[in-house]
Amino acid sequence: MGVARGLAAGGTFAAVAVGLAFHAAGEPPIGSYTAMAIDSTTGLEIPGKTSNLTFKACGPGCAHMLTPTGAFDLHLRDGAWTGTAPTRDGKSCTDTVDAKLVWTQSCSGQEVRSQLKKSG
Repeated sequence: MGVARGLAAGGTFAAVAVGLAFHAAGEPPIGSYTAMAIDSTTGLEIPGKTSNLTFKACGPGCAHMLTPTGAFDLHLRDGAWTGTAPTRDGKSCTDTVDAKLVWTQSCSGQEVRSQLKKSG
């Protein structure tokens, strides 16, 4: 009986934790962030390779992202913030910010990832 009660309590805790994680994934990253590039081979942050980003709300399910190369909107899709950003040479790239605040830029078959950290 004690084991069954412990398992039930553990299951309830897990369900609550999943619910909280899902809610957090839907929250827009509002404010100032520092993006530190992640090495594609090691998965570690690359010291000195940073960018400053600013996010502002632009309506329900919308976050406006200002980067050193331009500004665009991200929309909540499948628990991540996703949008299309133009490059300086006129191409379109897909930008995604996930629940762990990893920013992924996908352009022409190549991906660049950065870890975002709140800075203001």
